[in-house]
Amino acid sequence: MSKKVKKAKTPKAPKGRGGSGRGKDAVTGLFSNVNGQRIGTDVTYSDISSSEGKAFYESLNDMPEERVFSEGGSSMFEIELGKTAVIFTRQVVGEILVDGRRQHSKNYRQRVAWLGDFTYDKNGAFQKASLREVAEWTYGEQWSNGEIFEWGSVDRGNASDLTSLMTLFNPSLLMPGRVYNYASIYSDSGNTQGDPRSAFYNFESSKYFENGWWDNPFSTNLI
Repeated sequence: MSKKVKKAKTPKAPKGRGGSGRGKDAVTGLFSNVNGQRIGTDVTYSDISSSEGKAFYESLNDMPEERVFSEGGSSMFEIELGKTAVIFTRQVVGEILVDGRRQHSKNYRQRVAWLGDFTYDKNGAFQKASLREVAEWTYGEQWSNGEIFEWGSVDRGNASDLTSLMTLFNPSLLMPGRVYNYASIYSDSGNTQGDPRSAFYNFESSKYFENGWWDNPFSTNLI
């Protein structure tokens, strides 16, 4: 008698990077509804070409903007949702004009980390947040001469009952207690302002900003 052939198992879908964002994330299943679109956690979106990314970008800005990119330019972002932190990472390459305004950076990477308590419903949808610390760091190169620039900040305070994910993107209004500020342009003479760069790593939120994260900003799962 011949042996019974076992039915092959259906392989699991890979954890989304560059996917459409539809469906639950393989690890947490958390998401947020933004402007009629579902933004999933740990999914990298293009805010130029994907419907989810466009909806997010339009919600992030007061109105749609006309953007001009060089050949091969891109604008990508990823949101990582958790119960005690939410992380936003973005990379914009080759953006020349926004509403006719010439842009200074030909390639910049930005990361924002919100710490606090984040609540989701039984289906994993974002419901509300209470914040206690927000950190931001931007790293980029200028169009004009290729010089590197960096700036970073940390705000502390209390902001509660924030019922929209997009509300988090205005920390200056929500948490006016700035406790760290840094700016630098790498030039022959050097130009650094604000607090020492090393002091950033005294804050809890800095753990989401590993050294050199901007070299491959979407490669690491932070939550």
